[in-house]
Amino acid sequence: MPTPKFSFVPERQVGGNGSTGHSYTVSLYANGSIIFPSEVVRVYELDGKYLRLYADVQKKSIGWSVIEDETSLEALNEARQIRKMKGGNAVVSVVKLLKHLGIPKGTKIMNLPVNVYKSPLNSSDIYYIELIVEKPYKKSEEEND
Repeated sequence: MPTPKFSFVPERQVGGNGSTGHSYTVSLYANGSIIFPSEVVRVYELDGKYLRLYADVQKKSIGWSVIEDETSLEALNEARQIRKMKGGNAVVSVVKLLKHLGIPKGTKIMNLPVNVYKSPLNSSDIYYIELIVEKPYKKSEEEND
């Protein structure tokens, strides 16, 4: 009996465009830190890696690229090493970037989707989050009447 032939298709392609367009989520805490969940640190092997941070002031976005070539001192200039904490999460402080972006101190945004930007000027991908801070809706005096 001949062996059957298969044409397997990935799950995300079977149901149409099920992809959300982002790879994972991170959270911004009130102390000005980006928290990478433990599963992200494990899957993307971020423990001990160096990150270079970027900011887009107009779009209120923070980005980072993972530096793979850790032997070059020029590549490590102004880079930050990410370390796993006790719970497996990793933390990167972005207080100065938040101040430059005009994000108020104490802002907490949970589960921000991380998107990927492929820059022609940068050899590595830039992962970024958009910090869209919505102000609470306040009724005007005209609406109160």
